[in-house]
Amino acid sequence: MTKKNTKTNKQLYTSERVESTDKYTLARLNKGDNIWYIIFYAWSELKKQKVRKRIYLSEGTSKQKAAAAEKLIEEIDKLLLNGYEFNDKKELYLPKKQEDTKPNPTTTKANELYNIDANKIKFLEAIHKAMALKKNEVEETTYKNYVTLHGKLLQWANDNGVHTALLKDINEQHIFHFLDTQLANNIANKTYNNILTDLSALFNVFCKRKIIAINPCLNVSKLLAETGKHLAYTNEQIELIKNYLIDNKEFQLLNYVQFIYYSLARPKEVRLLKIGDIDLKDRKIKIASGNAKNKKGQFVRIPDGLYDVISAMELEKYPMNYYVFSAKGNPALEAVGRNYFYKKHRKMLDKLAFTDGHTLYGYKHTAVTNLYYANVEMRYITEQCRHSSEYQTRIYLRALGLFRNEDIEKKYPKF
Repeated sequence: MTKKNTKTNKQLYTSERVESTDKYTLARLNKGDNIWYIIFYAWSELKKQKVRKRIYLSEGTSKQKAAAAEKLIEEIDKLLLNGYEFNDKKELYLPKKQEDTKPNPTTTKANELYNIDANKIKFLEAIHKAMALKKNEVEETTYKNYVTLHGKLLQWANDNGVHTALLKDINEQHIFHFLDTQLANNIANKTYNNILTDLSALFNVFCKRKIIAINPCLNVSKLLAETGKHLAYTNEQIELIKNYLIDNKEFQLLNYVQFIYYSLARPKEVRLLKIGDIDLKDRKIKIASGNAKNKKGQFVRIPDGLYDVISAMELEKYPMNYYVFSAKGNPALEAVGRNYFYKKHRKMLDKLAFTDGHTLYGYKHTAVTNLYYANVEMRYITEQCRHSSEYQTRIYLRALGLFRNEDIEKKYPKF
C-alpha cells in the first residue's frame, strides 16, 4: 500500500503534542514496562499553581490501553483548552467567571426545554431524558438497549439507596458499583462492555451540553472480551456459496450478499435500499441516514463487480421509490422483512455445514480482507467502510487479524 506522510498513533503520544501554559499542560501518555499512565497539569485556584494528575491504565492489552489513552487524552485536552481547572479533590470543573454571571440565553433555553439541571434533577430522570435526546440519533436496537439499561439502573438504585441521588452527585464510584453488581449476575465481559458503552453515551449527552463537566464513565475501563463474532469467508467458501445459490436458483439472495460484499454496507442498509438510492451513471450508492448505523447519510462507490450485478437486475424498469429487495423476488413498494434474508441465508449455511460464526456480516469482512491483501490504499478502504478516520479502519483491520510488519516477518533474528 502507498505510505502517507501522516503522524502515526505512536507520535500522538510523544512530547511533540504537549503544549503548556501557566494554566495547564496538555495530557500525554507515559508507557513503562508494566505501568501505563496519562499525565497532565491543570490550574488549582486553591494552591495558586498548576497541579499534576496521573490516570493509570491497568486493564487490557497494549492495543486496548493505547486506544483508551487516545480517547482519554482527547477528552482531557478538550476540557483543559476550554478553561477547566482542578477543585480541591483534583477533579476538573469549569469555574464561573465574572463576565459569565449573566445567564446564557441559549443554554437557559435548552435547559428549560429539556428541564435538565444537574443540581436539581434526579439522575434516573436525567438518564431517561438523555435517552429521549438520543432516540433520533441511534438505531432502534440501540435505543432498546438504553431502555433495558434504564431498568437495570432503576433496580440498582432502589436496592442501594441511590434512587434519590441527583445527577451532579453521580461519580465514577457509582459507575464501578453498578457495573460490579452486573458482573455478579455472571454476565459475559462483552455484555459488561456493551453496558458501559451505552451508559457512557448517555452521560456524554450531558457533557456535550455542559450540564456536567466530566463523564463519570471516563476512567472506567472495558474488560477483555472476544471480538469478531462474524467470521470472514475464505475465497473458496465464497465460490462454494455462489455455486450453491446459482444451482438452487436463489438469485435474489445471491444479489443481496453481493451488494453487501461490494458496497461494504450493513445487511440492514442493503435490505432497505431503494432504486433511487443507486446512481449507476456516477457509480455511487446513497446510504440513507435513517438506515445507517450512525444516522448519517453517506455515499459508497460502485465497483465493477457491483456495476455488473446492478445492470443485470434491470432496475431501470421500476419506479425510483421501489425497494430493490422485496418478498416478491423483484423490486416493489414494500421491502423484505427484517429476518427474510437471515432465514434463507442460515438455511443455506446449515446445508453447507458452516459454523454459527458465519453470518451475513461476514461478506463485509471478507471484502475488506480481500481489499487489504490487494494492497488497496487505506484511505479508499476507509471511505468505502464509511469510517470516520483511517485509525478506526486500522482498529477494524486488527480485529480481523489483518496487520503486517515486514521487519518482524523478514528480519526477526533466528533462534
